[in-house]
Amino acid sequence: MGNFARRGGKVHNSQRVSQSPPSQRKAGLGLGKGIAHRRRIKKLQKDTILGITKGDLRRLARRGGVKRISASVYDTARQCLRDFLRDVYTI
Repeated sequence: MGNFARRGGKVHNSQRVSQSPPSQRKAGLGLGKGIAHRRRIKKLQKDTILGITKGDLRRLARRGGVKRISASVYDTARQCLRDFLRDVYTI
């Protein structure tokens, strides 16, 4: 509204300021302040060899004819697989 309307004069529709409905207003954030400006949390880099799961190693052993697998075999198998892939990749 202009000064004319504040002083008690007649206000035409063209002089009225329309406000957006409350559902469209941003409450408390202000323009341009979203998630992007907040501090980002860095994810810890997991060792990718752990993507070879216990079930994967068990399936490979079953295919090779192994009946029962010791608990310490899984870490050893992952280490052997890592060394093999490192040798293949560097050649």
